[in-house]
Amino acid sequence: MNTENDALKTSWTLVARLKNLDDGDRWQEFYQLYRGLIVGVARRAGLRESEAEDALQATMASISKNIANFEADPARGPFHAWLLKLARWRITARFGLHRI
Repeated sequence: MNTENDALKTSWTLVARLKNLDDGDRWQEFYQLYRGLIVGVARRAGLRESEAEDALQATMASISKNIANFEADPARGPFHAWLLKLARWRITARFGLHRI
């Protein structure tokens, strides 16, 4: 069975390329790959569609600010776990939701 998380095994090469904030093609690829996941988390947290889109944008901004400090190490866990943590922090901070 292929779960949503199984489908999102991020290439460590893609993660490394995201550190170049000017690589628009890689950021677009990344956005397309993770947009649905982040919006889905926000919607399951009870946000309306427009709020979920706001959470997506806040999460992407947070990722761009923090990607330079992210260490791609499979032993520390999958990239999408870090990404989801950022998304949940953004949702909590912006919308005051504590059970996501």
